Amino acid sequence: MADKLEQNTTLEEERPIIEFPSLVKLIIVSGALFVGLSLLILPWYLALAIFFALGGMIAVFFDPYMGLIAFLIGALLHPLEFFSEVFASMHVSTVLAVAVMFIWAFHIIVYRDFKIVNDKLNILVIIFGIALFFSTLEYFDFSFPQFVDFVKLFILYFLVVNLVRTRNKFLIMMWGLVVLGAIACLIGIFQHYRGIGVDYGEGVIRIRGTALDPNDYAMHIVILVPMVFALLFNYKNLIIRGLLLLILILLILNIVFTYSRGGMVAFGLVLGLSIMGFSFQRKKLILPILLLAVGASVLLPMIPEKYWERAKTISDFSDPAIQARLDTWKTGLGMIADHPVRGVGLGAFRYEYTMRAYMGSDVKTRASLFSHNAYLQIGAELGVPALIIFVLLIVFSWIDLLKAEKLFLKKGDLLFAGLSLSLRLGLLGFIVSAVFLTQAFLTMFWIILPLAVVAKIFAREDAGKYASA
Repeated sequence: MADKLEQNTTLEEERPIIEFPSLVKLIIVSGALFVGLSLLILPWYLALAIFFALGGMIAVFFDPYMGLIAFLIGALLHPLEFFSEVFASMHVSTVLAVAVMFIWAFHIIVYRDFKIVNDKLNILVIIFGIALFFSTLEYFDFSFPQFVDFVKLFILYFLVVNLVRTRNKFLIMMWGLVVLGAIACLIGIFQHYRGIGVDYGEGVIRIRGTALDPNDYAMHIVILVPMVFALLFNYKNLIIRGLLLLILILLILNIVFTYSRGGMVAFGLVLGLSIMGFSFQRKKLILPILLLAVGASVLLPMIPEKYWERAKTISDFSDPAIQARLDTWKTGLGMIADHPVRGVGLGAFRYEYTMRAYMGSDVKTRASLFSHNAYLQIGAELGVPALIIFVLLIVFSWIDLLKAEKLFLKKGDLLFAGLSLSLRLGLLGFIVSAVFLTQAFLTMFWIILPLAVVAKIFAREDAGKYASA
């Protein structure tokens, strides 16, 4: 009798606040009524859009993880921009992030699913967000819209940390990132052969894929390269391996067609370490060398001569672009020295640089320039405290991924050990790229951070089960 009473009590505690069948019926009836009425007032395509939006909201309520995947598609591919220029000026991905967050919150309330992941990285992200907000106070009207752009990354971090709760969801997300990268690369190849891209007066058209800037796009691709290696080394199916090799070739070609020098340096380092790291992890040295030889023989003839010409200018300090970067770095350090606590204001680097360039005599490049260094960008715009937090985010993520990899290897889980290594190498790619490029708020970077937390949690859970077995 006592056991039955305890079982009933447990079932009562697990029952949602609102009965699920009644809730679903209410949402479906209300949604159908709304769509039906919209057909009388709105054009058919808007009514159809409303129908799919409501259907999507119901699907996300069933499983908020589906909303996270939809958000990733929107944040990485920006698909609506291809249909109308109006969407390009709207914060569509931010709106989608907020919508998914609220639906997830509603799901939590209804199901009493108050299992929120607690980790030191969460605290650092919150502190960084607060520092970011305070940096908008100097030029609030100008800086606040850029803070709104960061909000989607803030939401993305906490969605990934709390919604990727199973190994399958982790694996699906890794595959999803690779597939989205492949789609972006196909768009990039189309842009290259159609002459679509950005011309900075250097005699080449630089593709930007689904990003706003060629350098931004190159950083995304560099991070994806080790993920492809991780999957390639852990799947034996020949069809899957063939597709992954094709994706790897697409990634390499897209990096070439961005003509990003910072991307070149980071890619070369990440590619070499990926081959070495996965070879030693799996104790297979011959296969990677063969793949490298075959890949080089296929790809080298496809690389334009202008790419090699641009690569040679990396160490040429007389090159105007290199001189401009040196000027921005020197001026950026001056901004940090003059505004060490709160910085010059979020997004204000290029305007502060222009003012200092025309007022000072030691700056040769007098134009509106970005920092071309993510660390200087954070330090100059947000202040030294925010820069310290930013570096700590990178350091703790690196440590978490290294610990996760070792625990997975100890258990013999080569797949997740490889995925942890790939995320760490992707993080290294960002660390190196960030020395030459401005993107401190790169979407892929803010995906790696929460995945590091999730990988560590899975590794510790598996280690606990392994120890108790």
